[in-house]
Amino acid sequence: MIPTHIPLGKWKIDLVWIILALALIIRLINYMGIPEGDDLYYTRLAWNASNGNLHASFIFAVRWMVFLPVALMYKLFGVSEFTSLAPGWTLSLTSILLAFYIVKHETNEKLAVMVALLYASMPIELVYGSILQVAPNLEFVTLASLFFVQRGMKRRYWHCFIIAGLMLGLMPWSRITGLIWAPMLVSYLIYKEGLSKTNIIRSVVMAVTSLIPLIIQGAIYASLHNNFMHRFALSKAVVKYQNNLTGVDAKDLFFYFRTLVIHQGHADYRYYGFIGFLLPLAVGWMLYRRFTGKMKKESIFLWWLVIYMTFMTFMATSLDPYITLIRNIRYGIVFTLPIVLIISAVLFDFIEKKSFIRWISLLFFVGLVGVNIYYATILSQKFAHRYNEQSSNARWALEQSEKHNQPLYLVDRNIDRRLQFYSGYQFKNFRKIRSFDQINKPGYLLILRLGHHHRRFTMTRKSLRSFVRNPPEWTEYLGNKGYFRAYRVAPH
Repeated sequence: MIPTHIPLGKWKIDLVWIILALALIIRLINYMGIPEGDDLYYTRLAWNASNGNLHASFIFAVRWMVFLPVALMYKLFGVSEFTSLAPGWTLSLTSILLAFYIVKHETNEKLAVMVALLYASMPIELVYGSILQVAPNLEFVTLASLFFVQRGMKRRYWHCFIIAGLMLGLMPWSRITGLIWAPMLVSYLIYKEGLSKTNIIRSVVMAVTSLIPLIIQGAIYASLHNNFMHRFALSKAVVKYQNNLTGVDAKDLFFYFRTLVIHQGHADYRYYGFIGFLLPLAVGWMLYRRFTGKMKKESIFLWWLVIYMTFMTFMATSLDPYITLIRNIRYGIVFTLPIVLIISAVLFDFIEKKSFIRWISLLFFVGLVGVNIYYATILSQKFAHRYNEQSSNARWALEQSEKHNQPLYLVDRNIDRRLQFYSGYQFKNFRKIRSFDQINKPGYLLILRLGHHHRRFTMTRKSLRSFVRNPPEWTEYLGNKGYFRAYRVAPH
């Protein structure tokens, strides 16, 4: 009922490659570029690294997995949107392939095809796997470590456990909370093959090799900052910062559960299509089938979901007062595969039946994929709109500055990132000011849209609003560009 290959003359094409091509096409159609935010910070870090600068003053700078591949691309091909996004896109698409082989190893190829298709269409995968962020990197190392453990068990290859350990070691280079996966992976190994001497040695091998990336990073920081544990000092500082940060990320305890079924505030079920609404029913059916002798292999993914979501929900950065880990929809990408597997396994159970229900189930599955692609398109549009607006505005400002050889005056901490990115980090003719009195020669003043968070501005909103309502006579208003308001300034 579920095909695994497509015949092409004398050859057969594995359907998973068609699915990968589909995922790539959807990404290209819904291209989002570099939306202003963390991704621009990572491009700056990549530029610094491409020039041999690995100094770290903020937690983003320890996430080498995110920006070092980009730095290599910059070194080889220069700064561009393509070189910034290509590594993340590659890892995200590879994760779909890994998901296919993981499920195929654990269950069967037909179910693996269903999982790969539904997984590839997930809005959270299509959106956050397409921008320069932590998500696609953490997703990749999580799935790659499991893939190599499975391969090591099947082929009895020791080098697979060494590679799996290295994948675990790369997790702190993405986001250190990913290390919860390490004990889960060892538990999986023991569950599959028992607590034997061989598996203890395998676990030790993974543990030892997982330290290699941290040791390398620590040694470099010892040279640069005289502190082998520099990354942990930065982690401690950012935890304190995030605990006091409001209005940016979700703070409620059950955010990851809410975001499966609610669109309110930071929560948005659309990133999971309709799957969040179906998950309780699917889990119930899977448990029923598990205790009646079916779905034994598939149920292992349920434990993945339960353990990871419990950790992400209750893990604290402070006990007094109790403050949980920072929440964001994109962090849910690491437990998206078990969610998709549970839904797919239940539908596959009905598709395998020899009755009309198989066709209803198959059509329902196709409908879920269609809804996912629809929501992915809708959600990507807000990123694409932001990117188009900001990139065109930034290019306009660069053109004016270079054409007239006049500086740009900025009153925020964001516009300069985009100006530098689109100039290949060559543009220097700008000044960040904390007072309008610092405008001392002709140029252009750019005021970021006032709806942004107050932490982004170098002045109070009161002084900015006063300037906008009653601009001095030495200014000429050039219009609201969307991303910012532009003024030509010529102080006396």
